[in-house]
Amino acid sequence: MMSMGETGRALRAGLFGLGACLAAWNARADVLDDILRAAGGGEVCYSRTYSTDHLARHPDQRVTRMSLILTRGASRSEPASFRIFVTVRGEREVWSASGECRRRGGIVCDVECDGGGFAIGATSTTEALQIALDRPHGRISMSGCDGGERDVAAGRDDRRFRLDRAPGQVCAAIAAATPGN
Repeated sequence: MMSMGETGRALRAGLFGLGACLAAWNARADVLDDILRAAGGGEVCYSRTYSTDHLARHPDQRVTRMSLILTRGASRSEPASFRIFVTVRGEREVWSASGECRRRGGIVCDVECDGGGFAIGATSTTEALQIALDRPHGRISMSGCDGGERDVAAGRDDRRFRLDRAPGQVCAAIAAATPGN
């Protein structure tokens, strides 16, 4: 049986642990706000074209280019929207998908029409972010609501993608060149 002093110490330690967990959750929940605030408001572009050297070191990576446009919701309580553009090995066509990003123990982006999704993770700067394809859904359907075989699925080298902040024109040009956008 614990003494009164031991019970008090255990209770304080538990409350401190709970407070630390809540602070960490709140910090992760603000990642999206930080990204959009750094962009100066409504829309931000992140993009990366993977080098030949990178792809040689990751032979199972299908993704050769990925770009993401995030657009702020009307208020903090409304979801942000996204458009994602992907090019894969052996394909010249740019695949695209869209949907909404919400705060759910971090930032989770769901593709329209039950098309999977991804998580957005912070890096040490708002000049880059990480796309985690391996959670929560494990795939992004790039086929639209009609279905098809254009999925980017979490694989050995297609789990996490670091994208760098890019001028809005970069994503705008990719969107303009993508059929259906």
